Amino acid sequence: MGDGVVVGMIDVGIDFNHINFKDDYGNNRICAVYMPEDTTGTSPVIDGDTLPGSCYEEAAQIAALTSDGSNDSHGTHTTGTAAGSFSANGLHGVAPHARIVACSIPNEYLTDINIANSIKYIVDYADRCGMPLVINMSLGSSDGPHDGTSLLCRIVDEVSGPGRICVLSASNSGHRNHVLDHTFSSLTDTIYTCFGNYSGHEGGWIPGSVSLWSVGANEHFIGITAVSKSSGKILHTWTHDDMTMGKDSVYVLNGAVSKSFSQYFTEGELKLASTIESCNGHFHSYIEVNLRPVDNDIALGFKLSSLPGTRLTGWGDTDVVFTRNGHSYMTRGSSVMSISDLVTGDSAISVGAYCSRMTMPLADGTYLSNSRAVLNDIAYFSSYGPDVRGIARPDVVAPGYSLVSSVSRYDSTTMLVNAWRAPGIIENDVEYPYGSQYGTSMSAPVVTGAIALWLQANPHLGPADVRKVFEASSIRDAYVTGSNKSRWGSGKLDVSAGLKYLINTPVADTKTSKIKVDLANSGLVMKILDIPQSGAVIYVCDMSGRIVIEKTLPCGSCDVDMSDIASGCYLLHLVAGNEVFNKKIIIQ
Repeated sequence: MGDGVVVGMIDVGIDFNHINFKDDYGNNRICAVYMPEDTTGTSPVIDGDTLPGSCYEEAAQIAALTSDGSNDSHGTHTTGTAAGSFSANGLHGVAPHARIVACSIPNEYLTDINIANSIKYIVDYADRCGMPLVINMSLGSSDGPHDGTSLLCRIVDEVSGPGRICVLSASNSGHRNHVLDHTFSSLTDTIYTCFGNYSGHEGGWIPGSVSLWSVGANEHFIGITAVSKSSGKILHTWTHDDMTMGKDSVYVLNGAVSKSFSQYFTEGELKLASTIESCNGHFHSYIEVNLRPVDNDIALGFKLSSLPGTRLTGWGDTDVVFTRNGHSYMTRGSSVMSISDLVTGDSAISVGAYCSRMTMPLADGTYLSNSRAVLNDIAYFSSYGPDVRGIARPDVVAPGYSLVSSVSRYDSTTMLVNAWRAPGIIENDVEYPYGSQYGTSMSAPVVTGAIALWLQANPHLGPADVRKVFEASSIRDAYVTGSNKSRWGSGKLDVSAGLKYLINTPVADTKTSKIKVDLANSGLVMKILDIPQSGAVIYVCDMSGRIVIEKTLPCGSCDVDMSDIASGCYLLHLVAGNEVFNKKIIIQ
Protein backbone atom coordinates (compact mmCIF):
# COMPACT_ATOMS: atom_id res chain seq x y z
CA MET A 1 0.00 0.00 0.00
CA GLY A 2 0.98 3.61 -0.44
CA ASP A 3 0.80 3.35 -4.23
CA GLY A 4 1.01 6.68 -6.00
CA VAL A 5 2.45 8.41 -2.91
CA VAL A 6 5.97 9.74 -2.39
CA VAL A 7 7.57 8.97 0.97
CA GLY A 8 10.52 11.32 1.50
CA MET A 9 13.13 10.36 4.10
CA ILE A 10 15.63 12.92 5.44
CA ASP A 11 18.04 10.98 7.60
CA VAL A 12 21.52 9.63 8.32
CA GLY A 13 23.01 6.28 7.34
CA ILE A 14 20.77 5.01 4.52
CA ASP A 15 21.83 1.80 2.76
CA PHE A 16 20.32 2.67 -0.62
CA ASN A 17 20.22 -0.90 -1.91
CA HIS A 18 19.11 -2.84 1.16
CA ILE A 19 16.83 -5.77 0.31
CA ASN A 20 14.09 -4.14 2.40
CA PHE A 21 13.70 -1.50 -0.32
CA LYS A 22 13.23 -3.97 -3.20
CA ASP A 23 9.86 -4.90 -4.67
CA ASP A 24 8.74 -8.45 -5.50
CA TYR A 25 10.62 -8.26 -8.80
CA GLY A 26 13.88 -7.09 -7.28
CA ASN A 27 13.48 -3.48 -8.36
CA ASN A 28 14.66 -0.79 -5.97
CA ARG A 29 11.76 1.30 -4.68
CA ILE A 30 14.16 4.13 -3.81
CA CYS A 31 13.49 6.12 -6.96
CA ALA A 32 15.60 9.18 -6.18
CA VAL A 33 18.52 10.04 -3.91
CA TYR A 34 19.77 13.46 -2.87
CA MET A 35 22.96 13.91 -0.82
CA PRO A 36 23.72 17.58 -0.06
CA GLU A 37 27.36 16.85 0.79
CA ASP A 38 28.13 14.50 -2.11
CA THR A 39 30.13 15.93 -5.02
CA THR A 40 30.36 12.90 -7.34
CA GLY A 41 27.05 13.33 -9.16
CA THR A 42 24.88 15.99 -10.75
CA SER A 43 23.62 18.90 -8.66
CA PRO A 44 19.83 19.33 -8.75
CA VAL A 45 18.43 22.51 -10.28
CA ILE A 46 15.08 23.63 -8.83
CA ASP A 47 13.28 26.77 -9.97
CA GLY A 48 16.50 27.98 -11.53
CA ASP A 49 18.54 27.49 -8.34
CA THR A 50 21.34 24.93 -8.22
CA LEU A 51 21.38 23.08 -4.92
CA PRO A 52 24.66 21.85 -3.43
CA GLY A 53 25.43 18.15 -3.54
CA SER A 54 24.28 15.44 -5.92
CA CYS A 55 21.04 13.79 -6.95
CA TYR A 56 20.58 10.38 -8.54
CA GLU A 57 17.32 9.46 -10.25
CA GLU A 58 18.29 6.67 -12.66
CA ALA A 59 18.07 3.05 -11.49
CA ALA A 60 21.65 2.28 -12.58
CA GLN A 61 22.97 5.30 -10.69
CA ILE A 62 21.17 4.34 -7.49
CA ALA A 63 22.30 0.71 -7.84
CA ALA A 64 25.92 1.90 -7.75
CA LEU A 65 25.47 3.79 -4.46
CA THR A 66 26.35 2.41 -1.03
CA SER A 67 25.55 4.77 1.86
CA ASP A 68 26.33 8.27 3.06
CA GLY A 69 28.63 6.98 5.79
CA SER A 70 30.06 4.02 7.67
CA ASN A 71 29.01 4.81 11.22
CA ASP A 72 25.22 4.95 11.25
CA SER A 73 22.11 2.92 10.37
CA HIS A 74 19.48 5.34 11.59
CA GLY A 75 18.08 6.15 8.14
CA THR A 76 18.04 2.54 6.95
CA HIS A 77 15.99 1.67 10.02
CA THR A 78 13.48 4.53 9.72
CA THR A 79 13.06 4.07 5.96
CA GLY A 80 12.41 0.37 6.47
CA THR A 81 9.76 1.17 9.09
CA ALA A 82 7.97 3.73 6.94
CA ALA A 83 8.13 1.98 3.58
CA GLY A 84 10.21 -1.22 3.65
CA SER A 85 8.80 -3.97 1.45
CA PHE A 86 10.69 -7.20 2.20
CA SER A 87 8.05 -9.37 3.84
CA ALA A 88 9.50 -12.89 4.11
CA ASN A 89 10.64 -12.16 7.68
CA GLY A 90 7.44 -10.31 8.58
CA LEU A 91 9.28 -7.01 9.03
CA HIS A 92 8.09 -4.91 6.11
CA GLY A 93 7.16 -1.26 6.57
CA VAL A 94 3.76 0.39 6.86
CA ALA A 95 3.61 1.61 3.23
CA PRO A 96 5.44 -1.07 1.21
CA HIS A 97 4.28 0.22 -2.20
CA ALA A 98 5.16 3.89 -1.76
CA ARG A 99 7.76 5.60 -3.93
CA ILE A 100 10.79 6.38 -1.75
CA VAL A 101 12.94 9.49 -2.10
CA ALA A 102 16.00 9.25 0.17
CA CYS A 103 17.89 12.34 1.29
CA SER A 104 20.90 11.19 3.24
CA ILE A 105 23.14 13.50 5.26
CA PRO A 106 26.11 12.45 7.44
CA ASN A 107 25.73 13.47 11.07
CA GLU A 108 28.45 16.09 10.97
CA TYR A 109 26.65 17.86 8.09
CA LEU A 110 23.12 17.69 9.50
CA THR A 111 22.61 21.47 9.25
CA ASP A 112 19.42 23.48 8.82
CA ILE A 113 20.48 24.43 5.28
CA ASN A 114 21.08 20.83 4.21
CA ILE A 115 17.76 19.75 5.73
CA ALA A 116 15.96 22.67 4.04
CA ASN A 117 17.47 21.80 0.65
CA SER A 118 16.44 18.17 1.14
CA ILE A 119 12.84 19.26 1.80
CA LYS A 120 12.97 21.38 -1.34
CA TYR A 121 14.28 18.46 -3.41
CA ILE A 122 11.58 16.03 -2.21
CA VAL A 123 8.80 18.55 -2.87
CA ASP A 124 10.15 19.20 -6.37
CA TYR A 125 10.37 15.47 -7.14
CA ALA A 126 6.79 14.85 -5.99
CA ASP A 127 5.57 17.80 -8.04
CA ARG A 128 7.31 16.47 -11.13
CA CYS A 129 5.62 13.10 -10.58
CA GLY A 130 2.23 14.64 -9.81
CA MET A 131 2.00 12.70 -6.54
CA PRO A 132 1.08 13.57 -2.96
CA LEU A 133 3.93 13.29 -0.49
CA VAL A 134 4.74 12.74 3.16
CA ILE A 135 8.21 13.61 4.43
CA ASN A 136 9.70 11.90 7.48
CA MET A 137 12.23 13.79 9.59
CA SER A 138 13.34 11.72 12.56
CA LEU A 139 15.42 14.66 13.72
CA GLY A 140 15.34 16.90 16.74
CA SER A 141 16.88 19.98 18.30
CA SER A 142 16.69 21.44 21.79
CA ASP A 143 18.15 24.73 20.52
CA GLY A 144 15.48 27.13 19.31
CA PRO A 145 12.67 29.36 20.58
CA HIS A 146 10.10 26.56 20.57
CA ASP A 147 7.47 28.93 19.19
CA GLY A 148 7.40 27.92 15.52
CA THR A 149 9.53 30.81 14.26
CA SER A 150 12.87 29.08 13.62
CA LEU A 151 14.03 28.46 10.05
CA LEU A 152 13.02 24.82 9.65
CA CYS A 153 9.66 25.38 11.35
CA ARG A 154 8.87 28.12 8.84
CA ILE A 155 10.01 26.00 5.90
CA VAL A 156 7.82 23.09 7.02
CA ASP A 157 4.89 25.50 7.27
CA GLU A 158 5.62 26.88 3.79
CA VAL A 159 5.74 23.51 2.00
CA SER A 160 2.89 21.81 3.89
CA GLY A 161 -0.66 21.82 2.58
CA PRO A 162 -3.10 19.61 0.67
CA GLY A 163 -1.21 16.49 -0.37
CA ARG A 164 1.95 17.62 1.43
CA ILE A 165 2.62 16.43 4.98
CA CYS A 166 5.77 16.68 7.12
CA VAL A 167 6.19 14.28 10.06
CA LEU A 168 8.77 14.92 12.78
CA SER A 169 9.86 13.03 15.87
CA ALA A 170 9.00 14.64 19.20
CA SER A 171 12.52 14.07 20.63
CA ASN A 172 13.83 11.74 23.33
CA SER A 173 14.17 14.03 26.34
CA GLY A 174 10.95 13.37 28.21
CA HIS A 175 12.92 11.80 31.07
CA ARG A 176 15.44 14.63 31.59
CA ASN A 177 15.02 17.78 33.69
CA HIS A 178 16.66 19.95 31.03
CA VAL A 179 14.02 22.71 30.66
CA LEU A 180 13.78 26.06 32.47
CA ASP A 181 10.61 28.18 32.38
CA HIS A 182 10.32 31.15 34.73
CA THR A 183 8.64 34.55 34.70
CA PHE A 184 10.49 37.11 36.80
CA SER A 185 8.29 38.91 39.33
CA SER A 186 10.65 41.68 40.46
CA LEU A 187 14.12 43.14 40.07
CA THR A 188 15.33 40.93 42.92
CA ASP A 189 13.80 37.74 41.53
CA THR A 190 16.76 35.55 40.57
CA ILE A 191 17.18 31.95 39.42
CA TYR A 192 20.10 29.88 40.64
CA THR A 193 20.68 26.48 39.06
CA CYS A 194 23.51 24.04 38.42
CA PHE A 195 24.60 22.59 35.11
CA GLY A 196 24.58 18.79 35.29
CA ASN A 197 25.12 15.81 33.01
CA TYR A 198 22.41 13.14 32.84
CA SER A 199 24.77 10.25 32.11
CA GLY A 200 28.00 11.55 33.65
CA HIS A 201 31.32 11.85 31.83
CA GLU A 202 34.77 10.35 32.27
CA GLY A 203 37.44 12.38 34.03
CA GLY A 204 34.89 14.73 35.59
CA TRP A 205 34.54 16.84 32.45
CA ILE A 206 31.45 19.03 32.08
CA PRO A 207 30.51 19.27 28.38
CA GLY A 208 27.32 20.54 26.78
CA SER A 209 25.36 23.61 25.74
CA VAL A 210 22.40 25.67 26.93
CA SER A 211 20.03 27.82 24.87
CA LEU A 212 18.22 30.60 26.82
CA TRP A 213 15.39 32.74 25.42
CA SER A 214 13.53 35.75 26.71
CA VAL A 215 9.97 35.64 25.41
CA GLY A 216 10.35 39.16 24.09
CA ALA A 217 13.23 41.59 23.57
CA ASN A 218 14.11 42.11 27.25
CA GLU A 219 17.69 41.13 28.00
CA HIS A 220 18.30 38.42 30.56
CA PHE A 221 21.43 38.70 32.69
CA ILE A 222 23.70 35.72 33.16
CA GLY A 223 26.21 35.11 35.92
CA ILE A 224 28.50 32.10 35.67
CA THR A 225 29.03 30.54 39.10
CA ALA A 226 31.25 28.01 40.81
CA VAL A 227 29.14 26.17 43.39
CA SER A 228 30.02 23.77 46.18
CA LYS A 229 27.85 20.70 45.72
CA SER A 230 28.10 19.75 49.40
CA SER A 231 27.32 23.12 51.00
CA GLY A 232 25.45 24.85 48.19
CA LYS A 233 27.63 27.92 48.67
CA ILE A 234 28.32 30.05 45.60
CA LEU A 235 32.10 30.27 45.64
CA HIS A 236 32.53 32.78 42.82
CA THR A 237 30.48 34.56 40.15
CA TRP A 238 31.73 35.78 36.77
CA THR A 239 29.86 38.26 34.56
CA HIS A 240 30.47 39.68 31.08
CA ASP A 241 33.00 42.07 32.60
CA ASP A 242 35.16 39.09 33.62
CA MET A 243 35.17 37.63 30.11
CA THR A 244 37.04 38.53 26.97
CA MET A 245 35.45 39.19 23.58
CA GLY A 246 36.49 36.62 21.00
CA LYS A 247 35.68 36.43 17.30
CA ASP A 248 32.08 36.80 16.08
CA SER A 249 31.09 38.64 19.31
CA VAL A 250 31.52 35.53 21.46
CA TYR A 251 32.52 36.02 25.10
CA VAL A 252 35.12 33.55 26.41
CA LEU A 253 35.85 32.56 30.00
CA ASN A 254 38.84 30.36 30.86
CA GLY A 255 41.94 30.27 33.05
CA ALA A 256 43.88 32.57 30.74
CA VAL A 257 41.17 35.24 30.96
CA SER A 258 40.45 34.97 34.70
CA LYS A 259 42.94 33.78 37.30
CA SER A 260 40.07 33.14 39.72
CA PHE A 261 38.54 30.77 37.19
CA SER A 262 41.57 28.48 37.48
CA GLN A 263 40.90 28.05 41.19
CA TYR A 264 37.75 26.08 40.36
CA PHE A 265 38.22 24.74 36.82
CA THR A 266 41.59 23.36 35.77
CA GLU A 267 40.97 22.89 32.04
CA GLY A 268 38.62 23.94 29.26
CA GLU A 269 36.52 27.04 28.72
CA LEU A 270 33.03 28.52 28.51
CA LYS A 271 31.71 30.51 25.56
CA LEU A 272 28.70 32.84 25.61
CA ALA A 273 26.93 34.67 22.77
CA SER A 274 23.77 36.81 22.97
CA THR A 275 21.66 38.64 20.41
CA ILE A 276 18.16 39.74 19.42
CA GLU A 277 17.08 37.05 16.96
CA SER A 278 15.60 38.21 13.66
CA CYS A 279 13.18 35.27 13.48
CA ASN A 280 11.02 36.57 16.34
CA GLY A 281 12.68 39.63 17.90
CA HIS A 282 13.44 37.75 21.13
CA PHE A 283 16.64 38.01 23.17
CA HIS A 284 18.65 34.78 22.92
CA SER A 285 21.78 33.54 24.68
CA TYR A 286 23.75 30.44 23.80
CA ILE A 287 26.27 28.95 26.23
CA GLU A 288 28.78 26.30 25.22
CA VAL A 289 30.66 24.50 27.98
CA ASN A 290 33.64 22.15 28.12
CA LEU A 291 35.21 22.37 31.57
CA ARG A 292 37.03 20.22 34.08
CA PRO A 293 36.54 21.19 37.77
CA VAL A 294 39.35 20.93 40.30
CA ASP A 295 37.46 18.26 42.24
CA ASN A 296 34.11 16.49 42.39
CA ASP A 297 32.64 19.02 44.83
CA ILE A 298 32.71 21.87 42.29
CA ALA A 299 29.68 22.39 40.06
CA LEU A 300 29.16 24.89 37.28
CA GLY A 301 26.12 27.06 37.91
CA PHE A 302 24.11 29.93 36.47
CA LYS A 303 22.62 33.04 38.09
CA LEU A 304 19.78 34.37 35.92
CA SER A 305 17.69 37.53 36.20
CA SER A 306 15.71 39.97 34.02
CA LEU A 307 13.16 42.76 34.15
CA PRO A 308 9.86 42.10 35.96
CA GLY A 309 7.35 40.31 33.73
CA THR A 310 9.99 38.77 31.46
CA ARG A 311 9.49 35.11 30.77
CA LEU A 312 12.74 33.14 30.44
CA THR A 313 12.79 29.73 28.77
CA GLY A 314 15.82 27.51 28.35
CA TRP A 315 16.88 24.09 27.16
CA GLY A 316 19.97 22.01 27.77
CA ASP A 317 21.32 19.90 24.94
CA THR A 318 21.32 16.10 24.57
CA ASP A 319 22.81 15.17 27.95
CA VAL A 320 22.39 18.33 30.04
CA VAL A 321 20.10 18.71 33.07
CA PHE A 322 19.50 21.59 35.47
CA THR A 323 19.92 20.44 39.06
CA ARG A 324 19.68 21.73 42.63
CA ASN A 325 22.36 19.38 44.00
CA GLY A 326 20.03 18.99 46.96
CA HIS A 327 19.76 22.71 47.81
CA SER A 328 16.27 24.21 48.02
CA TYR A 329 17.20 27.77 47.00
CA MET A 330 18.18 26.50 43.56
CA THR A 331 15.87 25.76 40.64
CA ARG A 332 15.65 22.27 39.21
CA GLY A 333 14.85 21.80 35.56
CA SER A 334 11.68 20.17 34.26
CA SER A 335 10.82 17.73 31.47
CA VAL A 336 7.67 19.72 30.60
CA MET A 337 8.25 21.50 27.26
CA SER A 338 10.92 18.90 26.39
CA ILE A 339 9.53 18.77 22.84
CA SER A 340 11.93 19.40 19.95
CA ASP A 341 11.98 22.94 18.57
CA LEU A 342 11.52 21.51 15.05
CA VAL A 343 7.97 20.32 15.76
CA THR A 344 6.61 23.64 17.00
CA GLY A 345 5.48 25.01 13.62
CA ASP A 346 1.77 25.07 12.86
CA SER A 347 1.96 22.43 10.12
CA ALA A 348 4.41 19.90 11.56
CA ILE A 349 2.94 16.54 12.56
CA SER A 350 4.73 15.64 15.80
CA VAL A 351 5.03 12.05 17.02
CA GLY A 352 5.77 10.59 20.45
CA ALA A 353 6.50 6.96 21.32
CA TYR A 354 4.98 4.21 23.43
CA CYS A 355 6.06 0.66 24.21
CA SER A 356 4.37 -1.93 22.00
CA ARG A 357 6.66 -4.89 22.74
CA MET A 358 8.64 -6.19 25.68
CA THR A 359 11.19 -8.38 23.89
CA MET A 360 13.42 -8.01 20.84
CA PRO A 361 14.62 -10.92 18.67
CA LEU A 362 18.39 -11.35 18.53
CA ALA A 363 20.59 -12.82 15.82
CA ASP A 364 21.46 -15.86 17.96
CA GLY A 365 17.79 -16.86 18.32
CA THR A 366 17.35 -15.51 21.85
CA TYR A 367 15.42 -12.44 22.98
CA LEU A 368 16.40 -9.27 24.80
CA SER A 369 13.92 -7.85 27.32
CA ASN A 370 13.17 -4.17 27.75
CA SER A 371 14.31 -3.14 31.21
CA ARG A 372 12.71 0.33 31.40
CA ALA A 373 9.47 -0.31 29.55
CA VAL A 374 5.87 -0.88 30.59
CA LEU A 375 3.88 -2.61 27.87
CA ASN A 376 1.39 -0.22 26.20
CA ASP A 377 2.53 2.73 28.32
CA ILE A 378 4.31 5.87 27.14
CA ALA A 379 8.04 5.42 26.50
CA TYR A 380 9.97 7.00 29.35
CA PHE A 381 12.00 9.13 26.93
CA SER A 382 9.12 10.42 24.79
CA SER A 383 9.22 14.24 24.81
CA TYR A 384 6.13 16.36 25.23
CA GLY A 385 4.94 19.95 25.33
CA PRO A 386 3.34 22.31 25.39
CA ASP A 387 5.43 24.61 23.23
CA VAL A 388 6.10 28.20 24.32
CA ARG A 389 2.81 29.33 22.77
CA GLY A 390 0.92 26.83 24.90
CA ILE A 391 0.06 24.47 22.02
CA ALA A 392 -0.05 20.83 23.10
CA ARG A 393 2.53 18.47 21.58
CA PRO A 394 2.86 15.77 20.28
CA ASP A 395 -0.07 15.22 17.92
CA VAL A 396 -0.10 11.44 18.29
CA VAL A 397 2.05 8.57 19.57
CA ALA A 398 3.08 5.34 17.85
CA PRO A 399 5.20 2.28 18.65
CA GLY A 400 8.79 3.34 19.26
CA TYR A 401 10.18 1.16 22.04
CA SER A 402 11.44 -1.01 20.50
CA LEU A 403 11.13 -1.59 16.72
CA VAL A 404 12.93 -4.10 14.50
CA SER A 405 13.82 -2.93 11.00
CA SER A 406 16.58 -2.96 8.42
CA VAL A 407 20.04 -1.61 9.26
CA SER A 408 22.88 -0.62 6.99
CA ARG A 409 25.41 -3.12 5.66
CA TYR A 410 27.99 -0.33 5.71
CA ASP A 411 27.58 0.63 9.35
CA SER A 412 30.69 -0.66 11.09
CA THR A 413 29.28 0.18 14.52
CA THR A 414 26.15 -1.93 13.96
CA MET A 415 28.14 -4.81 12.52
CA LEU A 416 30.46 -4.85 15.53
CA VAL A 417 27.91 -4.32 18.28
CA ASN A 418 25.73 -7.42 18.41
CA ALA A 419 23.62 -6.57 21.45
CA TRP A 420 20.73 -5.30 19.35
CA ARG A 421 21.25 -7.30 16.17
CA ALA A 422 18.23 -9.25 14.92
CA PRO A 423 18.25 -12.16 12.45
CA GLY A 424 19.32 -10.88 9.04
CA ILE A 425 18.49 -11.95 5.50
CA ILE A 426 20.99 -13.64 3.18
CA GLU A 427 20.34 -13.51 -0.54
CA ASN A 428 22.86 -14.25 -3.32
CA ASP A 429 25.56 -14.59 -0.64
CA VAL A 430 24.89 -11.04 0.61
CA GLU A 431 23.77 -10.53 4.20
CA TYR A 432 21.25 -7.76 4.79
CA PRO A 433 21.23 -6.99 8.53
CA TYR A 434 18.27 -6.11 10.74
CA GLY A 435 18.25 -4.75 14.26
CA SER A 436 16.25 -3.16 17.07
CA GLN A 437 16.28 0.53 17.83
CA TYR A 438 14.15 2.74 20.02
CA GLY A 439 13.17 6.40 20.13
CA THR A 440 10.65 8.82 18.70
CA SER A 441 12.84 8.51 15.60
CA MET A 442 11.33 5.04 15.27
CA SER A 443 7.73 6.04 16.01
CA ALA A 444 7.69 8.93 13.52
CA PRO A 445 8.11 6.68 10.41
CA VAL A 446 5.24 4.48 11.62
CA VAL A 447 3.04 7.58 11.35
CA THR A 448 4.69 8.56 8.05
CA GLY A 449 3.79 5.18 6.56
CA ALA A 450 0.24 5.47 7.88
CA ILE A 451 -0.17 8.90 6.30
CA ALA A 452 1.10 7.47 3.00
CA LEU A 453 -1.76 4.96 3.13
CA TRP A 454 -4.20 7.72 3.95
CA LEU A 455 -2.90 9.91 1.11
CA GLN A 456 -3.57 7.02 -1.22
CA ALA A 457 -7.17 7.11 -0.06
CA ASN A 458 -7.36 10.91 -0.25
CA PRO A 459 -4.39 12.61 -1.97
CA HIS A 460 -5.60 16.04 -0.84
CA LEU A 461 -5.16 15.56 2.91
CA GLY A 462 -3.43 18.47 4.63
CA PRO A 463 -1.96 18.73 8.15
CA ALA A 464 -5.27 19.83 9.68
CA ASP A 465 -7.04 16.89 8.00
CA VAL A 466 -4.46 14.45 9.37
CA ARG A 467 -5.01 15.81 12.88
CA LYS A 468 -8.76 15.27 12.43
CA VAL A 469 -8.05 11.65 11.51
CA PHE A 470 -5.95 11.28 14.65
CA GLU A 471 -8.73 12.75 16.78
CA ALA A 472 -11.37 10.53 15.20
CA SER A 473 -9.48 7.23 15.15
CA SER A 474 -6.68 7.08 17.73
CA ILE A 475 -6.85 4.62 20.59
CA ARG A 476 -7.54 6.13 24.02
CA ASP A 477 -7.10 3.36 26.56
CA ALA A 478 -6.46 3.63 30.28
CA TYR A 479 -2.83 4.60 29.72
CA VAL A 480 -3.75 7.45 27.39
CA THR A 481 -6.42 8.85 29.72
CA GLY A 482 -4.31 8.37 32.86
CA SER A 483 -2.06 10.74 34.75
CA ASN A 484 0.33 11.20 31.80
CA LYS A 485 -2.37 12.21 29.32
CA SER A 486 -0.50 15.39 28.32
CA ARG A 487 2.19 13.18 26.75
CA TRP A 488 -0.10 11.26 24.38
CA GLY A 489 -1.59 13.85 22.02
CA SER A 490 -4.69 12.37 20.38
CA GLY A 491 -3.70 8.91 21.59
CA LYS A 492 -2.16 5.80 20.04
CA LEU A 493 -2.08 5.67 16.27
CA ASP A 494 -4.58 3.24 14.73
CA VAL A 495 -3.71 2.93 11.04
CA SER A 496 -6.72 0.83 10.02
CA ALA A 497 -9.20 2.92 11.99
CA GLY A 498 -7.80 6.04 10.34
CA LEU A 499 -8.23 4.53 6.89
CA LYS A 500 -11.75 3.42 7.78
CA TYR A 501 -12.56 6.95 8.92
CA LEU A 502 -11.34 8.38 5.60
CA ILE A 503 -13.31 5.87 3.58
CA ASN A 504 -16.46 6.73 5.50
CA THR A 505 -15.87 10.48 5.44
CA PRO A 506 -17.35 12.28 2.43
CA VAL A 507 -14.53 13.56 0.25
CA ALA A 508 -14.50 14.32 -3.42
CA ASP A 509 -13.18 11.53 -5.65
CA THR A 510 -9.87 12.58 -7.13
CA LYS A 511 -9.37 12.31 -10.87
CA THR A 512 -6.13 13.43 -12.42
CA SER A 513 -6.51 11.21 -15.50
CA LYS A 514 -9.00 10.61 -18.30
CA ILE A 515 -9.62 7.04 -17.17
CA LYS A 516 -13.29 6.17 -16.64
CA VAL A 517 -14.70 3.59 -14.24
CA ASP A 518 -18.21 2.18 -14.58
CA LEU A 519 -19.85 -0.35 -12.26
CA ALA A 520 -22.33 -2.84 -13.66
CA ASN A 521 -24.55 -5.59 -12.17
CA SER A 522 -24.65 -3.97 -8.71
CA GLY A 523 -20.91 -3.51 -8.74
CA LEU A 524 -20.03 -7.11 -9.60
CA VAL A 525 -18.25 -6.04 -12.79
CA MET A 526 -16.06 -2.97 -13.01
CA LYS A 527 -15.41 -1.57 -16.48
CA ILE A 528 -12.18 0.40 -16.85
CA LEU A 529 -12.17 2.61 -19.95
CA ASP A 530 -9.60 4.78 -21.72
CA ILE A 531 -6.56 3.14 -20.12
CA PRO A 532 -3.48 4.86 -21.58
CA GLN A 533 -0.86 3.16 -23.76
CA SER A 534 1.36 2.50 -20.74
CA GLY A 535 -1.33 0.40 -19.07
CA ALA A 536 -2.32 0.68 -15.44
CA VAL A 537 -2.38 -1.12 -12.10
CA ILE A 538 -5.57 -1.32 -10.08
CA TYR A 539 -5.95 -1.95 -6.34
CA VAL A 540 -9.20 -2.50 -4.48
CA CYS A 541 -8.88 -2.25 -0.69
CA ASP A 542 -11.32 -3.04 2.07
CA MET A 543 -12.00 -0.73 4.99
CA SER A 544 -9.04 -2.10 6.98
CA GLY A 545 -6.63 -1.33 4.17
CA ARG A 546 -6.26 -4.95 3.02
CA ILE A 547 -5.84 -5.39 -0.74
CA VAL A 548 -8.59 -7.63 -2.07
CA ILE A 549 -7.84 -7.13 -5.79
CA GLU A 550 -4.54 -6.25 -7.42
CA LYS A 551 -4.41 -6.43 -11.21
CA THR A 552 -2.29 -5.10 -14.06
CA LEU A 553 -4.45 -3.72 -16.88
CA PRO A 554 -3.58 -3.42 -20.57
CA CYS A 555 -4.24 -0.24 -22.56
CA GLY A 556 -7.72 0.42 -23.92
CA SER A 557 -10.50 -1.04 -21.79
CA CYS A 558 -10.82 -3.94 -19.39
CA ASP A 559 -13.41 -5.64 -17.17
CA VAL A 560 -12.55 -6.49 -13.57
CA ASP A 561 -14.56 -9.27 -11.92
CA MET A 562 -15.75 -8.20 -8.47
CA SER A 563 -18.09 -11.12 -7.80
CA ASP A 564 -15.84 -12.79 -5.20
CA ILE A 565 -15.77 -9.72 -2.99
CA ALA A 566 -18.09 -9.52 0.01
CA SER A 567 -20.67 -6.76 0.13
CA GLY A 568 -19.44 -3.51 1.59
CA CYS A 569 -17.55 -0.26 1.01
CA TYR A 570 -14.18 -0.33 -0.75
CA LEU A 571 -11.54 2.07 -2.02
CA LEU A 572 -10.49 1.82 -5.65
CA HIS A 573 -6.99 3.13 -6.43
CA LEU A 574 -5.74 3.09 -10.00
CA VAL A 575 -2.23 4.12 -11.05
CA ALA A 576 -1.29 4.77 -14.68
CA GLY A 577 2.20 6.24 -14.93
CA ASN A 578 2.08 9.56 -13.14
CA GLU A 579 -1.72 9.66 -13.20
CA VAL A 580 -3.92 8.48 -10.35
CA PHE A 581 -7.62 7.76 -9.96
CA ASN A 582 -9.31 7.25 -6.56
CA LYS A 583 -12.93 6.32 -6.00
CA LYS A 584 -15.06 4.85 -3.27
CA ILE A 585 -17.20 1.96 -4.44
CA ILE A 586 -19.97 -0.06 -2.83
CA ILE A 587 -20.45 -3.76 -3.60
CA GLN A 588 -24.01 -4.90 -2.95
